[in-house]
Amino acid sequence: EVSAGKTDANRRILVMLNGHGVNEPWSSFAGIGREMLVPLDLVERIEIVYGPSSLLYGGYSLYGIVNLVTRTGGTLAGKRVRLTAGTQRTGEAIASYGRSGVTGGDEGGGTEWSLLAAAGMYSTEGEDLHLERVDVGYPVALDGSTVWGGPQSGTDYARAPFGFVHARRGDLSLMGRWGYRRRGAPFAPYGGPAWTVF
Repeated sequence: EVSAGKTDANRRILVMLNGHGVNEPWSSFAGIGREMLVPLDLVERIEIVYGPSSLLYGGYSLYGIVNLVTRTGGTLAGKRVRLTAGTQRTGEAIASYGRSGVTGGDEGGGTEWSLLAAAGMYSTEGEDLHLERVDVGYPVALDGSTVWGGPQSGTDYARAPFGFVHARRGDLSLMGRWGYRRRGAPFAPYGGPAWTVF
C-alpha cells in the first residue's frame, strides 16, 4: 500500500519482545530484520496471534501479534560463542552468557533468579556493482557531473552490532537492548555511500 507518499512498512502488526511492544511510537513501524537487534540465537520460541487484537493490545495489532520469547539464564546456562563467515567479507560473532539459581529462604521457599547477557556484531561488504551510466540532466556527483552510475565498491555494506540483557528475580524482570543497523545505499547519487540508522 502506497498513499500520500507514505509506505506501509509493518505498521499493522504488533511485534513484541518478551511481551513488550517494540513498534516505534511515531510511525508504528516494527523492525523484523537485523534492526530488531535480537538474533534468533537468543529466541526460545515465537508466539503468533492471528487477526485484530486492538482491544487488548492497542491499534498496532490490526493484522495480528508476533511475540518473540527469548531464552532465560536457565535455558542458556553457561557461556556460548558463535562465529560465522561467508562470501563478500560477511561475518557474524555472538557471545552469550546465562546463569540461574535460587536465593534466600528455606528449602523450596527461595526466590528464583536468572540472567542472560549477549553481545554481537554482523558485518558484510556486499557485492561490487557496475551500474549503467546514465546522464540524468542535473548534477549528481561532487564534481558537478550529470552522469550517474559506473563501478561501485563498498557501497552495499551492512553493519549491525547489538547488546542484550534480560535479568529476572521472582516477579521482577529487567530487559534492555542496544544496537543499530547501518546499511549502505549502492544506488545513492553523489558518488558516495549513504547510510541509515534504524
